[in-house]
Amino acid sequence: MHRKANDERIDFFVSSDTWEGEIENMEPEKCDELAWFALDQLPENTIDYVQKALANFRSDTWFDSYGWED
Repeated sequence: MHRKANDERIDFFVSSDTWEGEIENMEPEKCDELAWFALDQLPENTIDYVQKALANFRSDTWFDSYGWED
């Protein structure tokens, strides 16, 4: 996703069919918590561009721009 914030950003989102181990928050100063959620049961405070990326995943859209609208 080509995303505009205070500067330009490129975000990469990946998916996986399997996972082993425990997730670990390696940036606790930036992130309060990591947890697994079903796509249709995300927390209300999910960041806008992440919500857009997940919608793109569901619709099989592999690239998008975000935040460039006037």
